[in-house]
Amino acid sequence: MTGQELADPNRERPAETITDNELKATIYLAVGVASEGSVRGRNVAYELSFAGYIHQSGETSRRQPIEAGAFRDGQLEPIYNSGYSIGTLQTDFGQQRNDPDRNADQLLNAYQVWAREQVNENPGMLLTQQEYNQASLSLRRQGNEIRGDRQTAIDNGYDIPTGIKTRLNAFMASDAGITYVHNQDVRQIDHLLREGGAVRQLEDTSLYQNATQDDQIRMATVIAKLENQDGARHWPGVIEQINDGSIDSLDGIKAGVPQHLRGDRDNALRGAEVVIALRNAEDHNPLHTAWQNVVANPLANPTQLNQDRARPNLEAEYSTVKSLFLISGQAKAFVQTLDDSGHRAQDVRFQGAPRDQTAGLYVSGNDFAQWNRDGHGYANIDGQWNEIERSQIRRVDQRNGVVDLNINRNGTTERLLHVDPNEPVLRPVQQPAEPAQPAPIAPTNQQNVGSFAANQAPTIAPVMAPPSIGGSQSMYDDGRQPAIEAGRALSNAIGPIDPSITNPALAFPPLIPATNERERDEREESQQREPQISTSGPFNDPYLDKTYAALMAGDSNQLDRIAIEFAHSPEGQRMAQMGDQLLAQQQLLEQQQLQEQRQTQARQGPVMSR
Repeated sequence: MTGQELADPNRERPAETITDNELKATIYLAVGVASEGSVRGRNVAYELSFAGYIHQSGETSRRQPIEAGAFRDGQLEPIYNSGYSIGTLQTDFGQQRNDPDRNADQLLNAYQVWAREQVNENPGMLLTQQEYNQASLSLRRQGNEIRGDRQTAIDNGYDIPTGIKTRLNAFMASDAGITYVHNQDVRQIDHLLREGGAVRQLEDTSLYQNATQDDQIRMATVIAKLENQDGARHWPGVIEQINDGSIDSLDGIKAGVPQHLRGDRDNALRGAEVVIALRNAEDHNPLHTAWQNVVANPLANPTQLNQDRARPNLEAEYSTVKSLFLISGQAKAFVQTLDDSGHRAQDVRFQGAPRDQTAGLYVSGNDFAQWNRDGHGYANIDGQWNEIERSQIRRVDQRNGVVDLNINRNGTTERLLHVDPNEPVLRPVQQPAEPAQPAPIAPTNQQNVGSFAANQAPTIAPVMAPPSIGGSQSMYDDGRQPAIEAGRALSNAIGPIDPSITNPALAFPPLIPATNERERDEREESQQREPQISTSGPFNDPYLDKTYAALMAGDSNQLDRIAIEFAHSPEGQRMAQMGDQLLAQQQLLEQQQLQEQRQTQARQGPVMSR
């Protein structure tokens, strides 16, 4: 990347468009944290990730002919052509292996510098030349190379040796490693904001310049996500259609994203809605000031947040804002509750995570407490920031739906927050009409604080989401959510997870095109495969009963396998085909309506003013 490609801070733009810092914040948080740098509510930017499945011993192959045999324990099966990656905006080492700034050797070189500094305390940290070469070859593989020859039993799906991976992750958890990864994120954001790139060309269109600033955030999110994930394969066509008038709306831009990337697009758009909520937060909302301070330096080094003398609370503010994008499906309502000075008591449970690994969203008036899945968070009480840990918190459910959060510090317990739904909302906000957005991921446990019986005795417990089989947040490393989608069929019997889903094709991961012979093999394999979870259950349906059992067991890996099995089954393929037909009908209807509208305008001619 040349210096001319970098984002130009002096670039002129119409006065009514969002700023460069707001664009950077949107790309980093919505495209990055919400759709690429997190998995099931965890920030995984600073560890080595693999976009695919790590199989258990004896599992039969699903994307290869049956004669290729069963998977061994730990064998890798990538999603599409993806491989190993790091970062908030994922750096895929296979895709970037020829980039001198982003290839795997740059990570290994930075690791070696750090390891030499540890040599006195831990001399075994330094990679030998053989280990270095082995790691370099492993990391630079693309997905198709990891998958290997589908017509043979050759096993190319070997993981990086545990001893090497553990050391690399230790480096990326250190200040030096976090800084290295963050610099990769900054470099990629500069690339996405280069002159001539997708975002800059979008900014030059009249569609973008005449849009509301909220829609500008949504448009920029879609086009930046498309370029970051898909390179230059599709975004130039979208820009061309905007310029020639074929695309004349936000919905048109969204429809320009290929079908197999729309789940990832929607994950990023959920993050965009959080950006919009924070950007429009009321002055009395403590997150209003937090957002202003974040936007002042949206790409601040995470290890240096406590060094900004002009913004003494930046570490708390930035950490709180960033954590909201780990649970983007619930964050918008949290921000709006603070806008209303209302009341909220919500524990968010994540698929496959232990019951005590919940994120917390609690609001009482202008005060709040928030923590992420890892248990770290902050409270803002009477305008003062306080660092908190979930392990310190005890939730007390009082009568009449009142919830108290008590905190124990140094052996002393005191009340942190009092959530009383009986108190009036102080500042009800009239919400403006918004375009239809991707349905948020339904929380497993949103506590309706007004639902307790009046004579219920107080219940005191550590913060822990109760067992539930409702929707929860589950993602692959590429942003898709197969475990959630597999559970949608079950939700029809036990209660809606996401009632706004109307297109059956959206209920499952996109299918990979296959030949008729391969489809036949997979159907036969599906019929022959022995179930791993008992199918006896309350619904008298194999998929519903297996999904129910896996949900009850908290087995996210089994849910992923059920999702794949169903997607490749005759029933799943019929459902996908039905969705494709409905989508095609909807698009045809929209085209007809647009054509009729244009014909009507042409007949009426220009409107003359008097």
